[in-house]
Amino acid sequence: MPAGPDDGEDEAALGAMAALDALDAHGHPDEILQIAVTDMRQIEIRRKGRGA
Repeated sequence: MPAGPDDGEDEAALGAMAALDALDAHGHPDEILQIAVTDMRQIEIRRKGRGA
């Protein structure tokens, strides 16, 4: 789920709960196996073969 510029781990957990609520609302069974949060703004992309 996308995060806003000031969202932290608490907001991500609320987003996960919203996703589970949406599944429940449509009658789909769910089970929490694992929840992880990754801040995609912190990921550096290294491109191979450029600028050589």
